[in-house]
Amino acid sequence: MRRSTIWGAVFALIVVVLTAGGASAHAEGDGGAVGQCLVEEKVWVSVVTEEGEYLANECIEPTGNGEDALAATGVEIQHDDGGFICSIGGHPEPCPATFNGQYWHYYHGAEGQDWEMSMTGAAEHQIEPGTIEAWCYNAEGEEQCTPPAQEAMSEHAAQSRPEVKPAGEESNEESGVSPWAIGGGVVAAIALVAVIVFVLRSRGRSDDGAVGGR
Repeated sequence: MRRSTIWGAVFALIVVVLTAGGASAHAEGDGGAVGQCLVEEKVWVSVVTEEGEYLANECIEPTGNGEDALAATGVEIQHDDGGFICSIGGHPEPCPATFNGQYWHYYHGAEGQDWEMSMTGAAEHQIEPGTIEAWCYNAEGEEQCTPPAQEAMSEHAAQSRPEVKPAGEESNEESGVSPWAIGGGVVAAIALVAVIVFVLRSRGRSDDGAVGGR
């Protein structure tokens, strides 16, 4: 076998080994966190202040009403004397003593659809699987607010994920790729290169000896 052919095969093997894990990890994130949540027939809940700060942004099980879904994220909910939600996650704190034009706007959404402002209170709205429950707080001087786009929610969710522990093996659990398998493949490829280099060098020395002896 020619040396160029051997080296070409070795290079191809190394490329396959090194990229095998990356392809699966990339496929895991296709569609975004929100899209994956909706596909699984769950409910995504997002709460954003007038400054763009996320107080909640996660996927929950579809159960109960809109207020139950909000509470499932762990945020604190406060009501005014009329029973309306006036504070979520401590924003504002405390609830305004008098109405100043700012309040929490409640929206519903679904894949590929425009936001729809809720016509009922959160306690009266029964959530549906595969939908989005979104809350936004309008800025001072503005009458309305609009929740972020689905892509923005997914991007924020990805940035908020905790870092994987260096020594853990769970980082590739969902993708089905073991770090030990990847490491073993790399070691095997390096060993193969070493063997081929040794064989080629041995042949080179043998050939040089035959030519020099004539």
